[in-house]
Amino acid sequence: MQGTVEGQDTSEITAEISGEVINPGVYKLSSGSRVDDLLIASGGFSVNADRSWSDKYLNRAAKLTDGQKVFVPSINQQSDSLSAKNGIGDQSVSSVNLTDSNTLVNINTASLDDLDSLLGIGQVYGQNIIEHRPYSTLEELVSKGAVKQSLFNKIQDKITLY
Repeated sequence: MQGTVEGQDTSEITAEISGEVINPGVYKLSSGSRVDDLLIASGGFSVNADRSWSDKYLNRAAKLTDGQKVFVPSINQQSDSLSAKNGIGDQSVSSVNLTDSNTLVNINTASLDDLDSLLGIGQVYGQNIIEHRPYSTLEELVSKGAVKQSLFNKIQDKITLY
């Protein structure tokens, strides 16, 4: 071990990548690794990966945190319904399951209507969330200025990144 903090190895992190990559799985990477490093370790995008979505929402330069998960959707999984302009009745990955009260809303892919369904969000905060995408952590909703801390505290158990 190169460095420890209260018995934890600080020289490496463990991160998971799933979805449309060549070798999905859990990888040990050096501390300070980026999403791009995890993508390279997994063999890169598969032929079915939604590269357009990834170019728009996947921040390959973001630093990974220990225990982080990265999901790469397939082309047919996302369709065009993820666009902020398209929230009129189309079913997307995030809206299909919104009738289930236990389903989390993905802040990186949800439509404006999906975000509006969260208590306290509304159209203004929903658009703010969309404009500040992508998010690597839920806390970035506050640090990027998309929502206030008090609102984040109310919705944090109802949102997800993946």
